[in-house]
Amino acid sequence: MPPTSSAQIVPLFNAEYTATLVNLLRTLDRDIYPLISMAGLPENILETEYDFVPEAPVINLLELIFEKAGQKKYGELIWYACRNVFIPRYIARIKQDSTLKDALHTFIDFVHTETTHTHIQLRHLAGKNWFIRDRRQSLEHSHHLAEQFALIFMVELIRGLTRSDWAPTDVVMRYNHPQALKDALLLKRAQFYTERSVCAICLTDAELEQKVKHKLGWSQKKHQVPAVAPSAFLATFRKAIIPYISIGRLPITQAAIVLNMSVRTLQRRLAAEKVSYSEIVEELIQAQAIDLVLDRTIPVTRISSTLGYSDVAHFSRAFKRMTGHSPRAYRKNL
Repeated sequence: MPPTSSAQIVPLFNAEYTATLVNLLRTLDRDIYPLISMAGLPENILETEYDFVPEAPVINLLELIFEKAGQKKYGELIWYACRNVFIPRYIARIKQDSTLKDALHTFIDFVHTETTHTHIQLRHLAGKNWFIRDRRQSLEHSHHLAEQFALIFMVELIRGLTRSDWAPTDVVMRYNHPQALKDALLLKRAQFYTERSVCAICLTDAELEQKVKHKLGWSQKKHQVPAVAPSAFLATFRKAIIPYISIGRLPITQAAIVLNMSVRTLQRRLAAEKVSYSEIVEELIQAQAIDLVLDRTIPVTRISSTLGYSDVAHFSRAFKRMTGHSPRAYRKNL
């Protein structure tokens, strides 16, 4: 079977990183849960451990941060999150005796296993070295906010790897918002080239050959290795909706919204995989139900309501169809 086209894969974003962004929003508005709902994120994003969320609600979240903070503060918040949360997790996994060039190649390998739609490369073009970021699928809105996030991350990654206040001499951008980046990164002399097909920053040969210098303590920090992102539509679809299934049933109309596609498109893609939306949901609910029933500390009534059943009797009958046992009998047989 040929590999799945990137245009068909559901774009995913690391759930732990999403929680960090939610906490940034909390610094601007303490009443966070209506905003989480407005973004389209699962209500329990700060409480439940899972690997990924759909990317579309994360873009909505960036919009909310931008609207609440304004351009200057938005850049400062994203800079802070990149420098103090996201980047140390990568740098702690990179060897300190490597060159910057080797370290960036290692980072690129990490990114390509953890994301579905971001493509990073280090290339020599037109006589210069370019650290390039490209998306395999276009965004429908807030392109410049996502690009600003990416470029702040890229510059701060190099600063973190070299323990310096490094600044690029040339910056290539898809969108014409250079001032926001200048303010966020305190760039004074960089030359900006906008309305290009990718975003990128320029490095010299000497910069690439310098040795990596970890910030004191970063190499000793232990960070959980991010989950590997799946590379097929059905796998990305499951990962995207699992966080929502964990707090009850998700109607297909709502699923289509958080996946940023129409109901018909979603149904068509699932049909191509020879499954239906209801079959996938039932499968995920079954797995979730069994996992919860295995925890004897959780009352069956709580499990029933959490998974969206109208009453505990309805859940018990459904669970018996799934496993051949009632929830209480299932626990007794453990």
